[in-house]
Amino acid sequence: MISTPRAVMTENFIPPIRQPIDRSPTSQTIGSIVRLATHETVFMEGDDAQSLYRVMAGAVRLCKILPGGRRLITDFAFKDDQFGLELDAHHKVTAETIGPTVLLRTRRCPPMQQEQTEFHDNIVDALRRDLSAAQAHVVILGHPEARARVAAFLMSMIRRLSAGHPHTIDLPMSRQDIADHLCLTIETVCRSLSELRRAHVIDIPSRHRIVIKDVNSLETMTTGEE
Repeated sequence: MISTPRAVMTENFIPPIRQPIDRSPTSQTIGSIVRLATHETVFMEGDDAQSLYRVMAGAVRLCKILPGGRRLITDFAFKDDQFGLELDAHHKVTAETIGPTVLLRTRRCPPMQQEQTEFHDNIVDALRRDLSAAQAHVVILGHPEARARVAAFLMSMIRRLSAGHPHTIDLPMSRQDIADHLCLTIETVCRSLSELRRAHVIDIPSRHRIVIKDVNSLETMTTGEE
């Protein structure tokens, strides 16, 4: 696995983003903006958990190296998702940017009363998202067939990434990232996607874009009723 550099504050780097960064007073009162390039490390497993992060633009993968050296991606964080919340003092996973990314970094223990209220709300949101993501990942890995795992992954991406375009998903992650998230090989992921395309369930106009042509069939594959 190629090591990635530590995240640093970059004064001059401005990633190409489609969405405007939220610079409202609420978003800025308890945090600072961090701009990161592709494949930078936000924090490492075992680092002190001093901050909570919100994705303002871009995407982040949360991963863990298993015994034997295999990487497991436990979750992805997209725009408006929060990550980095820990129940104790150290991070349990490593966070890496997938592409150019802008984060709002919030102090773990804000001193002011207003900041404490906002931070409490952020923690509740983060807990809800982490619990939902963990449950979804367990369900996906519970599918014994590779194609069912890939179908379940695409269904989850429809809910998270297709706002405004319910049949189109722009995936920021690589096929290897998907494989490491689903506990499959990259060859199996590519083969499963090709099978779905031949079955006219999806189309793949470009490497990172998936068009869902038959969402009912895709959902049926996730229930084992096909």
